[in-house]
Amino acid sequence: MTGSSEENPPDGELQQLVSRFIDNSLTEAQRDRLEQRLRDDPSAEKYCADAIRFEATMQEALNPQGIKWEETRRVVFDIKNGAPAWSVQRQQTIRYGDSDRSLIAHPAVRRHR
Repeated sequence: MTGSSEENPPDGELQQLVSRFIDNSLTEAQRDRLEQRLRDDPSAEKYCADAIRFEATMQEALNPQGIKWEETRRVVFDIKNGAPAWSVQRQQTIRYGDSDRSLIAHPAVRRHR
């Protein structure tokens, strides 16, 4: 987490409340206290949002919900000057989890005579 939370770290109470919130182990009194802190202190709200975002990013990185690998191949045969020539084009797309983001490998092209 970056920004003002590093310059002015949160107090122990806020750290514990946010940690318990993320772990889903807040008591009703702790939940009320966290809500009060978030209403009254913008820096507490930012710390909590940063902590939740960080936790979500770590969960996705450490426990992706699957990997989808797609590969497309295209083979072209062409006869020029009486000698056959052919080319193969390949493109790969990899997606992690349920994300629409993908890593696309640049297409590879091979030509042969």
